[in-house]
Amino acid sequence: MPPMIRNALELLAALALMAVLFSVAFLLSTTTPQIHIGWFFGGAGLVYSMLVLFYLNR
Repeated sequence: MPPMIRNALELLAALALMAVLFSVAFLLSTTTPQIHIGWFFGGAGLVYSMLVLFYLNR
């Protein structure tokens, strides 16, 4: 597979992962209003960062 196409697919995968994580964070924050929404989005950002760093380290 050409590198340009592979890079484009990796970018789309990263964006899809970000969308899924933040959607889950939003759903969790609406179902548990006693916990501040920032904790869920901070956790999603941390998980996203760790997964991207893990992928880049391979």
